[in-house]
Amino acid sequence: MWLYNLGTQSVNRIFLLSQLLAEKGTEALVLTSPDAPLVSIGLTRKSWKRLNISYCQENNIAIVPREIGRHTLYLEPEQLIVQLVLKKNNPIVPITLNDKFKFFSEILRDALREKMKLRLNFCPPNDLMDAKGCKIGWLEIGEIGHCVILVGALYGFEQVEIISNLWHYPDEIFKEYVCETAAQSLTSLDQQFKNIPSREELSEMVISQCKEIMGLLLPDVISEYMKKEIDYYEEEVIREEHSFSRERNIPLTKIQLSGYYSVFQGLCQTDTGIIIVLAEAIKKNHSTYLKRLHLSGNFPPDLLPELRLLEKILAGKMLNEKILLNTINKFYKEHNLVTPGIEPKIFVEAILKGFQGETL
Repeated sequence: MWLYNLGTQSVNRIFLLSQLLAEKGTEALVLTSPDAPLVSIGLTRKSWKRLNISYCQENNIAIVPREIGRHTLYLEPEQLIVQLVLKKNNPIVPITLNDKFKFFSEILRDALREKMKLRLNFCPPNDLMDAKGCKIGWLEIGEIGHCVILVGALYGFEQVEIISNLWHYPDEIFKEYVCETAAQSLTSLDQQFKNIPSREELSEMVISQCKEIMGLLLPDVISEYMKKEIDYYEEEVIREEHSFSRERNIPLTKIQLSGYYSVFQGLCQTDTGIIIVLAEAIKKNHSTYLKRLHLSGNFPPDLLPELRLLEKILAGKMLNEKILLNTINKFYKEHNLVTPGIEPKIFVEAILKGFQGETL
């Protein structure tokens, strides 16, 4: 198995070598780092329409498409990106997607546990969590030809500022709600350690662990022929990047902060009323529950105490139409509540519409 410890690469080339190796059916461990900040857009390509393009341009953040994985990722300069290219028929490669993620997470977990004393846990579908349940890294998987490509990295620095500026939000209230939740559910190496391990130190830990699992890793460099092929791929990437340069200003109304947490805004309007829901959902035991929420709309001021109480009652309820509707109907009867134009089912519709929105 080959080892390509490439160091810093231009933002357009971060994933191109592993893509080329996969097409050729060559198994390898590829270690790279971007030379500048970038937003890496996965196969769905939908999220760029919600990006704050002006912010990216003003802060020299590149927007680059990739062919591995589906999610949109923010990559930091010098961040170690671990890419493992394996043949699908390799006996060590699990069959199911979830097991592939788990297998790769265990490689990173074991690589960092001994020397860094950092306990990593896998959280489906594709998150790395610390011992306290905060997200500290991500995993992606792609398939090209007869190979599977496993990609992963840890957050080097705190992410809340990036989250707060990278996207278009429908309003400042939802933006603040997302940032508050992100501060509680995300972490990074600079928050865990006084001295962050260098890229070289992290690389050695990963290489050492991969040798234990896969045996001999033969160091290699990119040949002139491979450079020409990568140059061709890079031209394709740059051509697609041009389509990302125009601002679309489509607001972000749901963001998956980790496998456990999502934050969303739901809105439902009738002829006589409107309700806006800001909510945080948490996944437990294959079901999703409201953790907290904020209700607003064109309600009379004297009903605000009841709304705050309803928020507390709904917190902890499963995101299930029947359960939510029964809970709200019961609350209305017990408090003799009347909200002209906004019936209990409108509350439920707003909550579920927000939760079922498109996720990044």
